[in-house]
Amino acid sequence: MSGIVWTYSSMGKSCCAVGCTNRFTKGSSIHFYRFPDDPARRVRWISAVNRKDWTPNEHSWMICSEHFISGEKSNDPLSPDYVPSIFKHLPSPLKRKRARDMARYERLSLRKDAEVDKQSAAAALLALSEDGNGMLFCEPHTGRSCSTLLSMTDIDSLEARCMDLEKQNECYERNVMIRKRNVKDFLPRMQL
Repeated sequence: MSGIVWTYSSMGKSCCAVGCTNRFTKGSSIHFYRFPDDPARRVRWISAVNRKDWTPNEHSWMICSEHFISGEKSNDPLSPDYVPSIFKHLPSPLKRKRARDMARYERLSLRKDAEVDKQSAAAALLALSEDGNGMLFCEPHTGRSCSTLLSMTDIDSLEARCMDLEKQNECYERNVMIRKRNVKDFLPRMQL
């Protein structure tokens, strides 16, 4: 095949990965992505495709969503889907490792989101306690008495915010469990 010049018009809208027969069809669940304009990322994509003596045209060559672990590209450089990584020329253990990498990345993202929420809530509580409205209030079960200028409305508002954060945390935990199950379901397909 070296010596054949593949052009976009002769290929149609098809995936450029070796051995992939996916073609663009309107309404299909398979998405197609152009090679990135960023030179460093573009080189990584070309290397991942692993075609001998081949360079894609400016904006014409595309790769399908089946070559990304999650089924879609990511613009986050830390994500395993920043570069396509699922190809027929790769051995199954490497495909399974990449699926684990994706699960690890998703867990990290959820932890970062939860940490931002915690920091936001802590900052809000600290702002309420330091804005001149009163002193920090103590919980009744401590047995210590303390005075406060916070109104019951302020305290109720803080308690409601804490309950909201607890509910968000439960949602995050459910999402982690769902994603773990999705990765476990995905791994057997990667053993092809």
